[in-house]
Amino acid sequence: MRSYEIIVTFVINIILHVYSILLQRFNRPRLERVLKLSKRNRTVNMTTSPNQNGTAAMLDLDKGV
Repeated sequence: MRSYEIIVTFVINIILHVYSILLQRFNRPRLERVLKLSKRNRTVNMTTSPNQNGTAAMLDLDKGV
């Protein structure tokens, strides 16, 4: 390999590694938010699911359920 090929390979390698690190760093808050929303939606879905009478349970939004 010629010296410029080595340099180009090295630079590309660094860029790809840094990109993956940055991607993980900046996606973590988004993933945490998605998980929180998913847990919240699951809780709301469970509290509004039909009860034994076939009617939906009441959801008290003032309590933050």
